[in-house]
Amino acid sequence: MILPLVVRRAVFLVWSASILLGNLSCVAQETYKGRQAEGGASAAGAAGVSMAGGPLAEPGGDAAGGAAMGAAGTASPNAECRSSEQCAPPNPYCATALGRCVECLSQRNCSGTGRTYCEPASNTCVSCLQDAQCPHTAPYCATAIGECVECVSTNNCGSDYLVCDRRTYHCVPTCQAHADCESSPNAPFCDPQRNICVQCLADENCPETKPRCAPDIKECAGCLADTDCGGSRARCDPHTAVCVECVSNADCAGGAVCADGTCQIPK
Repeated sequence: MILPLVVRRAVFLVWSASILLGNLSCVAQETYKGRQAEGGASAAGAAGVSMAGGPLAEPGGDAAGGAAMGAAGTASPNAECRSSEQCAPPNPYCATALGRCVECLSQRNCSGTGRTYCEPASNTCVSCLQDAQCPHTAPYCATAIGECVECVSTNNCGSDYLVCDRRTYHCVPTCQAHADCESSPNAPFCDPQRNICVQCLADENCPETKPRCAPDIKECAGCLADTDCGGSRARCDPHTAVCVECVSNADCAGGAVCADGTCQIPK
């Protein structure tokens, strides 16, 4: 029997509604919770990967946090971050306001670096922030490098014959020729570019104990790079230009920290 068109349409609507209600009844009534790893995160989340095998993105973000950590588990310098868990030495802390990994957030983060204070603008550990933090032998704080120095301007030198070499932050005699530097045994050469007496112009001007002439400051140094060092003192300290065992805690193992260029176990 052929049903009228109106009746067939009514039957079709009833049939469609029943299918829709059936599908709705199949929707999960509870959010799926994967197997929990230690600490409350899911096993995939604890491993730092998505179910597809890529870096796990945080809600509302992307995979930048996971990408900041390399295959070896270390963060690249100034890597992007949302928490310190995404950072690693030499920049182990996350400055969340900047969204990048930094060396320090407070003074206590500088323990073991050989530099006491955390410079707030750059989030790096420095030896001083102001003159009052410097010793009598180096009474001025060169804030550009965060180090206590002999001078930051020629006025600090107290003589018409001395100028402050802003590359080394030392008071040095002015000169036109090497003969003008005879009164300065520690700086017997006249630098023709700056017209100041310097310690060296080339490596051959330096003693065996400090065999390298730093080209920018014209001073003899124990090293200029790690390649100048070796053995148990394989790192070149950029602050002292001396070969040392470590320059940061990352160079030490077994829970030791770097202090004064050596790895030491905290007491």
